[in-house]
Amino acid sequence: MQATTERELLRRVRRIDNNLLQVQEQTAHRMPQLWAAIVGLLVCAIGTHTLETRNIPFISDYYELSTDFIANNAATAGVAVGDWLGDIDRSLPTEATAPNGTVTSTILGLNELQTCRLMMALRGRESTHNYQSTNWAYYLGGYQFGASALAVVGLIHQSAVDQAPRRVRQGLPPQHKQFLLNTANWKQGSANDFLNNPALQDRAFIALATANVKAGFASCALIKTKPERIAGYVAAAHLKGSGAANSWYLRGKDSRDGNGTNTSDYAQMGERAINQRSQYCQEKSPESTSWSFWK
Repeated sequence: MQATTERELLRRVRRIDNNLLQVQEQTAHRMPQLWAAIVGLLVCAIGTHTLETRNIPFISDYYELSTDFIANNAATAGVAVGDWLGDIDRSLPTEATAPNGTVTSTILGLNELQTCRLMMALRGRESTHNYQSTNWAYYLGGYQFGASALAVVGLIHQSAVDQAPRRVRQGLPPQHKQFLLNTANWKQGSANDFLNNPALQDRAFIALATANVKAGFASCALIKTKPERIAGYVAAAHLKGSGAANSWYLRGKDSRDGNGTNTSDYAQMGERAINQRSQYCQEKSPESTSWSFWK
């Protein structure tokens, strides 16, 4: 009886061994690919952690821009589906017009008082209301315009910015200053003319803010029933562009500019600003303003 049991056990062990050999023969040729996949995932994980926690010149910036672009577009698609299911209207606000039909000096989605309050908050933060201010990287005026922003509002040739060195587009010295001091890059006037024309700077800011608002609506980050969100988006985009504003308002991802200022700080400042009275707006009531500072 014992001998029979031992033979049965040996038979089963041999069968298990044969099955293992068959599995090994069937999978052996696939093992290199499996190990390569494991190593690849490990390298990607280490690389991602390194790029997110350490600032490697050019590589980290490119990685952040690429991943933000993909993630923001995915978030936009998700919001768009939710809007369709919930029948939510994210159409652009109607631009305010004067009695003669011309567009008034307001940021798209904000009224005159909200526009004034936001402008004063940003101008105070950027330059303490000094229209002739220039910073270490030669950003210009009360709102600290760089070459790329000046091109958006039509004061600098966009083709000149596109063909300029990378440091010009990044707003870094000395190339950025050299570019702005070259009058050939301006459609009309010069950097000095811009610094000495407060009304032009105000109009340029409104034009840039409106362009950013349109980008915010295109990405589904904004809705016209929430002016505080529009104002916060404008402020965030003024600091680091609409891409960073989308990252904050679509995904809650914060970022910093070259001075270490957080996008979220500017967003919160903009959201608060339109509900706070400002002495510069010469307000007659919480709902109206004389707007005499434009004249």
